[in-house]
Amino acid sequence: MRIHDHVVPVLRLDRISRSKEAIGRDKDKLHLALIREFLRCRRRAVRRRLA
Repeated sequence: MRIHDHVVPVLRLDRISRSKEAIGRDKDKLHLALIREFLRCRRRAVRRRLA
């Protein structure tokens, strides 16, 4: 990811999801659900484009 002409390393959402699931904090439960929903929608969109 680029921010103001600097490359900033960012974890992929699937890695963030696995990390949040492994830690299991209450505050991460909503984030985890939203990340999973986004990843599901993105996979569905990619499949539709390929069909």
